[in-house]
Amino acid sequence: MIHTMTIGKDIYPDESTISYILKKMKKPPQFQSMYFSTDEAFDHLYRKCTYYPNSLYFGINAIQLIRYGIETIDMATDEKNYTVAFQLRFVVNPYRLIHQNEPPSVNLFIPTANNISLLNEQFDRFIKCFLPALYDEFTFDKMLAKRIDYSFNFKIREPDKRSAFYKVIHKTSMYNRTKLCKSDTQKRYEQSAAEKNKSRKIIIYDKAAEIANMNYINTNQKRTLEASAREIIRFEIQFSKQGIKNLVQKYALKSSNVLNFLDKDIAYNELISGYKNTIGIEDFYDRSNIKSILRKSCTDSMSEKLINITKMIAQTRSIAVAKEKYVTGYALKNSSVTLKGTTQTFNNHIKKLRQLGINPVPLTDGDKVCHVQNPIHQLEEMYKNLI
Repeated sequence: MIHTMTIGKDIYPDESTISYILKKMKKPPQFQSMYFSTDEAFDHLYRKCTYYPNSLYFGINAIQLIRYGIETIDMATDEKNYTVAFQLRFVVNPYRLIHQNEPPSVNLFIPTANNISLLNEQFDRFIKCFLPALYDEFTFDKMLAKRIDYSFNFKIREPDKRSAFYKVIHKTSMYNRTKLCKSDTQKRYEQSAAEKNKSRKIIIYDKAAEIANMNYINTNQKRTLEASAREIIRFEIQFSKQGIKNLVQKYALKSSNVLNFLDKDIAYNELISGYKNTIGIEDFYDRSNIKSILRKSCTDSMSEKLINITKMIAQTRSIAVAKEKYVTGYALKNSSVTLKGTTQTFNNHIKKLRQLGINPVPLTDGDKVCHVQNPIHQLEEMYKNLI
């Protein structure tokens, strides 16, 4: 349920402490690293870095640390007032951190009491090795959450149905308080979709395709990972700094201490609500099956209206765009029918389709797939097993 998280703690401007950390960054014990600008930063402690032009930034992208569950270590000042404090931050893959002696895996961290205890222990052990002089101040239980990614691995086993699912997820969102955006995965392959606002980003992507683009693991590991990820659709909600603040308020948390976010109920609630808003919980059908279901459940008049709404969504390639076109008026292609009405009427039609268990986005005709079960039940079943 948790993919990665950025955790950290303030360090007040004490040159001896900062210098100590930078020295460790220059030569992390037993690890090879790729540097941003650490050498220059150490020589000019208060030198601005091109990566963060409005702040001071020193960091290592710890490629060789990834197998240990630590993906990045960096130190940065407040974006506007860098005389106040530095932050020492760690990007952590919690599953990998507690399974560092096992082969790489696509599994996610499940926040059970035992796993949280192991995570505490393994992170503290890493700090003791990497920054022994700061160990007392940087134990896991003192860390604040800066970002957290709640995730779930859905599976659709049949390749043709999985392909059909990837085609419809670009059209399902109503973009309620979010905007369409391009994720890093979309820049590399099409089997992904993303939307965001100031506090969170929601992404859906083909896990096997992502692994195929990884260049920091050897060929054999990549082949094994790709095989294990072949059926996986990763759904992920990335909460930014503002998102963390929103979660603190929403769930009445005492602070942004990372332990408060390692909560299965919070993770599930955010994943389930994000999925419903982005994709919906209904199954996907082709036009023929949609017509059959509607004609058995509605009057001829209502059935025709709802069928036309699904045609409009297919033609505009988005529920959100279809909604806009419906208000201004939209002439269906290859038809004499023009659809026009209020936003409320459109919403009522969408609601009716959902009540009948039909996702308003029809499957693409050319895929020859007539039905795809919505994988949302997999998340619901996993959560029930944790309760």
